[in-house]
Amino acid sequence: MSGHLSISNVMAYLVALVTGGLGVAIAADLLQLNLQPTARYVFGAVLILMGVYRFLVTFLKANAARERKRIFDDEE
Repeated sequence: MSGHLSISNVMAYLVALVTGGLGVAIAADLLQLNLQPTARYVFGAVLILMGVYRFLVTFLKANAARERKRIFDDEE
């Protein structure tokens, strides 16, 4: 692992963090939005799951690219 992060990966991780954090803040009623509790919990859960999804997609995509590079380098 080279330790090099591209700008697109950093942005994707940042979006995942912000989305998940916003979901937690909404579900915990930290933002004091005027929503019914059920709507608040559902919206918060959706944002949390979107953040987890974004993180996993970015992480697994980077791992797959690294693995392809390793296989390609081994063949040479």
